[in-house]
Amino acid sequence: MVDVGEVDGRKFLLRAGAGLEAAAVERAPRELKDLFGLLAYGIAGLQALLEISPVTYNLELDGQPAQARGILCTIANAAHLGIFPALTLKPAIDITDGLLDVVVIDRVDLQNMIALLTRNLNRDSLGRLQHWQVRRAIIHADPPQPPR
Repeated sequence: MVDVGEVDGRKFLLRAGAGLEAAAVERAPRELKDLFGLLAYGIAGLQALLEISPVTYNLELDGQPAQARGILCTIANAAHLGIFPALTLKPAIDITDGLLDVVVIDRVDLQNMIALLTRNLNRDSLGRLQHWQVRRAIIHADPPQPPR
């Protein structure tokens, strides 16, 4: 059996994200995906990186308040990022553990995005990664961010 998450009434199996991840998905038009496949999200992510600013995420994690500042907040159900098979958020993320993994990354720079696209990413270079495992997460961003 696999875990299922829900955001605004819409269910997800792998991830739901706000910030840089959502911006990359929004900026990857069908034509770009047809030309470059999954690499289109990396190209769109590079474009979004030039415009993205950190936001404050006010979290309620299993009823406990927390706060994090970052350019990306993901509720992950699977560690694999989908772009490259070897790239994962954190090995502890398990799609069958009954938990959702909330991950906030405080920064990604151009050098790291290029490393991601060329499969030379060092996980430690992603900036500070905050990670919580929870059964329920409520996330509010200031300023508000569209989920994806």
